[in-house]
Parts: sequence; structure tokens; C-alpha cells
Amino acid sequence: MYPIKSVNNYEGTSEFIKKIIALIDKNKDRKIQNEELQASYNKPELSHIFSRMVCKHKSEWSYKWAKIKSDYEKFIKYHYPKAKQEYVDERLDEIQAEYEALYDFWDKLNFKTDTFWYFEPLAWVEQMKRVFSVLDKNTIYITRKWEKWTGKNESSATFGTFKFGDLEGYICEPYGPETTERNKDKRIPVGTYSLMWHTSKKFPKNKYVKKGYSKLEYGFPKLYNEKVSVDRSILIHSGTTGADSEGCLLPGGKIHKKNDEVISISGSISKFYEIISIIEEKGIENIKIEIKDEIR
Repeated sequence: MYPIKSVNNYEGTSEFIKKIIALIDKNKDRKIQNEELQASYNKPELSHIFSRMVCKHKSEWSYKWAKIKSDYEKFIKYHYPKAKQEYVDERLDEIQAEYEALYDFWDKLNFKTDTFWYFEPLAWVEQMKRVFSVLDKNTIYITRKWEKWTGKNESSATFGTFKFGDLEGYICEPYGPETTERNKDKRIPVGTYSLMWHTSKKFPKNKYVKKGYSKLEYGFPKLYNEKVSVDRSILIHSGTTGADSEGCLLPGGKIHKKNDEVISISGSISKFYEIISIIEEKGIENIKIEIKDEIR
């Protein structure tokens, strides 16, 4: 439970909520403007936190007309101080008509309380799929769990697990925080990604032939979505530490620890080929990658 002062009669605000408010409040005036709130939903690191929160607050449908009228008058006075009273009265008449048409159902339902729990339904469904192992066999589920800071960004890393149907293993990525920007050597944002095949001089189809592996038929899987563009070239390829990736995902069969910290993975190329085999069988256009964050 993370209380907020004066909400549901709480006397103080939790440190977690203070941290979230500080991330949203870009101009540091200790007030959350609508523009700041809307902008925060477009930031993956914030929208991911919001989608996982379960909130308890008064239902917007439970407000009486007197409260709505008072709030609107305050809104106009703050945002449009030069608005004429005639305009305000016209808008109030329109809003009251909408209120009388829409809000009459609330009293008929006769709830015992006007305060309820709320959650983001899509995030909840995805979490329940994981809890009860109802997973899509065409989706690679990646869960970030550990970070390793070496003192330098280029050699630091994020480690996690993955599950792809019956195939399981580990994933190494660059260190955080996540970003949509290219050339930052940081991990990509949590979310759902599509895949396409990729080849280049650095990643040719015969890249691992000299190490005793077969030539790739199509190349390397490349991730993309509406926030991470194709030209950022986020690939799945082999590697063992953060130094082997500038944004890409490196699969492995084992993790290795030192002083109780995860420092690397191994068995990367063989695990990579296992993933490739499944993708080729199912068709890359049918595969998704879903990344979530549980870093401790």
C-alpha cells in the first residue's frame, strides 16, 4: 500500500509515490499539470510502472453536480482567467445536461461505497498468463531480474530469463536505464516487439560457421515496435556479457555468479541456434517478444 496525503483520509505520502511524482513533475513546481501527465504516458519507463499499479480512489461516477460545477469553475479560473462569465455559464449548462443524461445510473446501483480498486486490464491479463503459465507459444517472454555495474557503462549488463514455448534460458542485455534512443548502449524499453530477419557485414549468415555451426538460412532476428525503430538494429545474437551488446539481446543456457552477483552467461551460440530453429519453424512474422522488468 502506497498512501497519498489527503486521499482516502491518509495523513502522509509514501516515498514510492513521491518518487513517481518527481519523475512526472518536470518543471519541479510540485504540481502535476495535464501536459506533464500526458507526456509521462509516452515514456516507456513510466508507463510500465503505471500499468503495474493497482490504485484505490473515489469513482469519478460518484461525484454530485455541485462538486463537478465547483471543479470546473476552478479549472476555468486557473487555465482561462480572462474567460467571460457568459462563456462559463454556457459551458456549465452543457456539462450539466451531460451529467443529468449520464450520471443518473449511479444512485440506482446503490453501491455501499464510492471508493474502488482500479488496475490496467491489459497488464493484468498478461501478468495472469505468467502466473498461471497460460503463455503464447509464439511469444518469447523475457523477464529482467538482475543488473551488474562494473564501473563502466560499456561492460555493465542487465540479466534475465526467457521462455519460448518449452525452451528456457537466460538473456544478457546492456545496462539501464532503458531508452528508445539509438547509440546510447542502453537496453530497450519493456514492451512487446515484432521480429524481422537481418543481415549485414557485421552479422552475415555465416557468422558462426568458423565456430562449427551451420550457416544461417535467413539471418538474425531483429526487434522493432512503434517506439523502437527498425533502423536501430536491435538483434538477437550470441554473447556473454554487456560488452558484447550495444542494445541487442544475448541468449544463454547458464548464468555465472561472483560474490552472489550475476556477472555473465554461457552456452550462448547453442541457445541462439535453438531459438532460431523455433522461429524458422513457426515463421518469424508470427513471433513476438514481450519484455518485462522485475529487477531487484
